[in-house]
Parts: sequence; structure tokens; C-alpha cells
Amino acid sequence: MNTQLFFNPVDSQQKNYWHRDPQYHLSLAQQQQALAGPEVVHVRIPLADEPGIELIPGTHKRWDSKEELDVRLERSGKKKYHDLSTGLALPLNKGDILIFSANIIHRGLYGKDRLALDLLFCEALPELMKFVDGDCLPSPAILDKLENPEPFINSIEAKL
Repeated sequence: MNTQLFFNPVDSQQKNYWHRDPQYHLSLAQQQQALAGPEVVHVRIPLADEPGIELIPGTHKRWDSKEELDVRLERSGKKKYHDLSTGLALPLNKGDILIFSANIIHRGLYGKDRLALDLLFCEALPELMKFVDGDCLPSPAILDKLENPEPFINSIEAKL
């Protein structure tokens, strides 16, 4: 689906914030429906030791508790950076790989010299492929050199 390079925010006062990746383009009702699929898989590859990610286990398959929703949406006096009682911090070291659902409630943890490459994979479905930039997909010449080009071929065919 895409790649992202994560580093510490330019604003050193910015706080870690809870979110589900689809919350930026889906209504609350659509976010709930997204829990049933299709799945978007988020792969974090730290390029340096970093504080990692904090996530709420199981939220990729269930809707938010009142506490989680209040914090994530900044309701009832809560802020999206407030700690959640069910949070699980996962520090990451260079060479680790963390794979998680983009639907899970999570937040990046800032600090150290955070530098991580994130890869997002999805099924080649029209509702997901609209987020893929065709200019970022490999050319036919590069595809010929790949040992396993299938994920890209599916993406290219879905974009046509």
C-alpha cells in the first residue's frame, strides 16, 4: 500500500498520540466496520534503537472501550496523548521487525534518534488501492529482477 519513514517530530514538544490508522479517512461507523476486514498489515523496521510503539492488544478485533474512545477522540476532557491503562509499550532495536494491524489502537513513542521504515501491505481491493500511488510501484524492468514480484503485480493490476 505504501511506505513511510518515521523520525522524531520537528516540534520536540509534540506528544505521542493514540490512533487507529483508518481514523483519518473513515467515519466512526466505517472504522467499526473496518475491524471485520479487509486487513491492512503494518510492518515496522527500526533503523536504529528506538522507544518503539505502544499498542492496545486485541483492539484490531474489537471496538474501543469508553476510555480508549475518549482519549483517541479527545472527549470528556481527555487528550489523545493521555496514557491508557491497557497500553503495552514495545521497545524496538535496530534489526527487529514488528508486524501489526493498522486497525489496532497504537501510538509511536518518540525519543532517542527515532528512525524507522514502515511498510503497509493490503489486499488488492479497490477501496484500499485508491491509497496506492502508482508512481511508487516498480517498473516492469524492476519487476523482472524481483524474486517474488507477485505483491506488486497484484497492486499494478488493481490500479489499472
